[in-house]
Amino acid sequence: MGRFRPTLGILVLSVLVLGAWLTACAGPAGLQGPPGPQGAAGPAGPIGPVGPAGAAGPPGPAGAAGARGPEGAAGPAGAAAKAVEFRPISDLLMDMSIGAPPAAGWKWAVLDVTLTSAAPFHGGHPAEIYYIVAGICEDTIEGVTRRSGPGEAWFMPAGFANSHAPWPAGTFTRFLGFLAWPADVAPPPLPPNFKVLLFADKPVDLKAGTRYMMRLREVTFAPGAANTEHTDRNPSIFYVLEGTHTSRIGTTDTKTEAGKIFEKRLNVPNVDRNDGTGNLRVLAVDFRPEPAP
Repeated sequence: MGRFRPTLGILVLSVLVLGAWLTACAGPAGLQGPPGPQGAAGPAGPIGPVGPAGAAGPPGPAGAAGARGPEGAAGPAGAAAKAVEFRPISDLLMDMSIGAPPAAGWKWAVLDVTLTSAAPFHGGHPAEIYYIVAGICEDTIEGVTRRSGPGEAWFMPAGFANSHAPWPAGTFTRFLGFLAWPADVAPPPLPPNFKVLLFADKPVDLKAGTRYMMRLREVTFAPGAANTEHTDRNPSIFYVLEGTHTSRIGTTDTKTEAGKIFEKRLNVPNVDRNDGTGNLRVLAVDFRPEPAP
């Protein structure tokens, strides 16, 4: 035991001496140097492949309707319709009951009258519709006086006494008279200023014992206007006030100029047309059965 202790002490001493020697050899620690510059970034790696699309989710609920927005401004006018789509404009001027035709029937009669002074009272003539073309006409019928201007019409019952005069004095008036003339009565002599435009050769095709209305309309066709193909079931005549009227029956066209009269054929398909560049104005007069009361 005495020999062991010196040996262990020597060993411990040797370790301590060796540590001191090593410390002396290392020297003191140096100060830490500043950080070096940052190195450049390396190149980016390649983009990876796109992953598969996810499944669509279920549709959401419909949203509530929004409030109505303000009304927009009117757009520009569209192009004009084709000429065949225009329709005539018709103004009803007169529609009067004239009763049942006499046994011999009625004939169409049309007068063109120009007055520069008063015409004397006269009576005994048939039912008549007057249409004022120019000036103002002052009419006295059974003691009642009235004045009418261009485009106006008035009705004269059969057998009434009347007189006509231009108004005011010193002017003139012109009017057209459309008469339901008894077929068995000859027309009386007329002064030069009463021009006969039509006095039919045969009676109008009417039913005996049926009461009729005498109707006057002014119809205007714009340039290129036409009505659809139709049949006329009431006896009628037309006076052309302005322009040229074209009537087509089948493939045949018939033209009637201003100041002339034409009669429509019953129950025959036809078309009325304006082929001119200005308005076509016509007066249409017909007999139609009086409606039941």
